[in-house]
Amino acid sequence: PAATQNGANTFGCKVNGKAWIPDGVGGFARIKAISGGYVGTSISPTPNSVFISTYRSDRTKIDLHIQGVNKTGVYELNKSTNILYAELRPLNYGAYFPDPGKAFATNNKYTGTVNITRADTVNRIVSGTFGFTVYDPDSKQTISITDGRFDVDYKKQ
Repeated sequence: PAATQNGANTFGCKVNGKAWIPDGVGGFARIKAISGGYVGTSISPTPNSVFISTYRSDRTKIDLHIQGVNKTGVYELNKSTNILYAELRPLNYGAYFPDPGKAFATNNKYTGTVNITRADTVNRIVSGTFGFTVYDPDSKQTISITDGRFDVDYKKQ
């Protein structure tokens, strides 16, 4: 999608060099393609945390979590966290789910960054770019997430 900063609720990136744009998941659940943004303390104990969860109809998923986004700038994705329990004590991370039962995530060796270009805590709009490498300890494989961008307005969801 175009790089915007007006809360257009867009998200896109490349996964191992191939374009990846969320389009939602059909069926009974009718999961939105993009959800989240500035989430407050309901999902993260840190004020002004950003959690963005995106879904495609092929059942792949990408999540971003960044703590304490009070201003624009670069936020590191470089600490290990347990994705299954990330909502209990989340750290900054990026994750890719090639199917519902498999998770690749950033950690202290496979890292990345999120560059926040708009951090509007009043209107709850967050925009930025990102790139990171995720790792699956079971298969010992990595996946490269590059050229990412997002523009999310929590109030419009």
